[in-house]
Amino acid sequence: MDDVGVTVLNTLTSSRDALDFLAGSLPDFAILDINLGQGTSEPIARLLTERGTPFLFATGYGDDGAIPDDMAAVPVVRKPFERDALLDRLRLVLG
Repeated sequence: MDDVGVTVLNTLTSSRDALDFLAGSLPDFAILDINLGQGTSEPIARLLTERGTPFLFATGYGDDGAIPDDMAAVPVVRKPFERDALLDRLRLVLG
């Protein structure tokens, strides 16, 4: 996604790895998959919210409650997503 000015800093597969990464990094934004196999990205979302770091959720789930109620306003891109759908959501998050 370099052609639109987006550089991927890291792709992490667990909450612990993401929290460790965020302990030493301040990304401009994040894309969080809800279900991480052995847990969810909710702890990461809470930390990003505390920091004021914009993020969006990527999920293959429908509207079945996978996203915490208090985060219902966070933009979501549904998987499988296309590049343009992702970029539209990123524009929404980043203004």
